[in-house]
Amino acid sequence: MSEEKAAGGDLGGGGGTSKIVLIASVVNMVATIGVVAVLMLSNQREKSQPTVDDIVKGQAKGGHGGEGGHGDAKAEHGGGEHGGGEHGGGEHGGGGKPEEAVTDAGKINALDPFTVNLTTGIGTTPRYVRMNVSVELEQGVPDKEFDIKLPRVRDTIINLLNSKKALELNSVEGREQLKEEIKKSINVFMMQSKVKGIYFTNFAISN
Repeated sequence: MSEEKAAGGDLGGGGGTSKIVLIASVVNMVATIGVVAVLMLSNQREKSQPTVDDIVKGQAKGGHGGEGGHGDAKAEHGGGEHGGGEHGGGEHGGGGKPEEAVTDAGKINALDPFTVNLTTGIGTTPRYVRMNVSVELEQGVPDKEFDIKLPRVRDTIINLLNSKKALELNSVEGREQLKEEIKKSINVFMMQSKVKGIYFTNFAISN
């Protein structure tokens, strides 16, 4: 009887040890699972947090997009201004023709060159003058009459030169007087194509 109790006590002690081992195993398992869960959560958090490369890439993309958006805004703004400029230009264009410069100059007719003998004394070397003449008509007058009477214009100039001496034309005053005489002589027979001015573009007297 005592032996059976002893055996029962041994069995009871063995059962208590098994329970302790089982509880320890469960605790170890739970702890292991908890550690694994913590590690997995930490790993997921690390993955969810942006890395340095991700931050750099994100800034690059953001900067690019910002510049693009800014450029689009500029383009839209510029387009508006351009459209306004065109609209303003249209209004300006519809205002009328550009103003022309006011001038009192008339049409200038360049005549063919002249080579004319001058008056010389008996026994002296013949002298002649070579000159280019341009005739300016009064502003607004028709030049058709001048073109028709051009031979008479040239004849008038030649006759005036024939009557001059080289000494008279060597001075500035003499040439200015010749211009005035040519102008008055031509206007005598011009009805519409009145002469405003005479210009010498080349003037040379032989020695």
